[in-house]
Amino acid sequence: RARLADEEEPGERTAAQERLIANYAELADSVLRLVDGNMSTRSNQFGQYGFTSLDEALRWLDDESSFITAALRHAEGVDQGAVLNLLGALCDYCLLRGDLYRLGEISELAQSVDQGLLVRSVQWRTGIAARQLGELDKARTTLASVVDLYRDAHHDAGVARALCSLGITLHHQGNLTDAAAKLQEALDLQAAPELATDRAWTLHALAAVQRDRARLAEALELLTESLVLHRAGESVHGQAWAHFQLGQLHLRRGDVPGAESDLRAALDLYGRTQDARGE
Repeated sequence: RARLADEEEPGERTAAQERLIANYAELADSVLRLVDGNMSTRSNQFGQYGFTSLDEALRWLDDESSFITAALRHAEGVDQGAVLNLLGALCDYCLLRGDLYRLGEISELAQSVDQGLLVRSVQWRTGIAARQLGELDKARTTLASVVDLYRDAHHDAGVARALCSLGITLHHQGNLTDAAAKLQEALDLQAAPELATDRAWTLHALAAVQRDRARLAEALELLTESLVLHRAGESVHGQAWAHFQLGQLHLRRGDVPGAESDLRAALDLYGRTQDARGE
């Protein structure tokens, strides 16, 4: 590497690194699109790459994740859009895999680069990770600050995603009234057709809150719409969560066969995305 650095012009090294990161970003993004569908977190760039199955795609990302992290450590002078797309995809992969140590490394990396959108994007995922670890107060304060950061940047899609995550955290803390308010606020920001898949995630999160508030008919309506949007957005992971919430709702209504059917569907879909936490 040292010899190559001596022989190459700095501009050539930067261009080569940028091509590497852009290619990694495109590939990683296409893998996560197979899992989560057309979320607003994806880059909307499609290349010539294709995977024959979701299993193959996730296996590739498993094999390459260490190399991707290493590439990001040498991203000086590289187009920040490509870096942001790659960081976002790698963060989502870490959350899917439960690799919270690497997520912490990425957070430190984003802080060192100190690009506003980069930091907001990673901090949002860090708040989600804190919730997964059961650190609910830390998750709430982190996500509340991310909401403010996105608001300051006039980034409505980001505000809505962070509000959704904050609402889920408040639900976990048992604060159902505030959770419902945050999730409804997120839905109001996700009315645009291009945010339909984001909206689907918020709908099933709000349905879970309304179920626990004994508003079962409303919860069923929300979950029905959520499942339609997750299917339209080709979000396998989102469909898994919607079926899981439907199963919980059926149990609450005393419909054991309905619950078993939806929970089996959720288990199958979680298995396809290799989400052990969901399973």
